[in-house]
Amino acid sequence: MKSDGSRKLVWSLLTPDDFIKAGAEEADLPGVVDELITGAVEAKTVVIIYERSPGTTLVYLHAGSGRRADELLKPFAPQGDQHTSRATITNCSVIEAEKKIIDHLRAAIPPLEQ
Repeated sequence: MKSDGSRKLVWSLLTPDDFIKAGAEEADLPGVVDELITGAVEAKTVVIIYERSPGTTLVYLHAGSGRRADELLKPFAPQGDQHTSRATITNCSVIEAEKKIIDHLRAAIPPLEQ
C-alpha cells in the first residue's frame, strides 16, 4: 500500500498473480477496497490499480466524505457514482497507469493544511 498523507489518499497496485495467490478474482475488488479502508481509517480516497492484462489496467476508486469518485476519475471516462467509480486505462503498463492516475489525483485533491 502507498499513500499521500497530505491528501488522505491511499492506493495499491495489484496484478493477476496477486489474485491467483490470494485465491480471489476481479469481482473481489470491492472487498479489497473495504480492507484498505479498514486499514487506513484516515484515508478519504482509496484507489486500487489492477493490471487486468498487459496494457489494460482497471482503476477502482472509493471516495469518502467531501469527495466524489465520479468527478475524481472524470478524465478517464469512469463508470460509477459519487462513492465508487471505476475506469479502464489502455495502451500502457500498470506502472504508467499508476503514474497517470496518482499524478491526476494529486493535482485534483489539494493538500490539507498542516
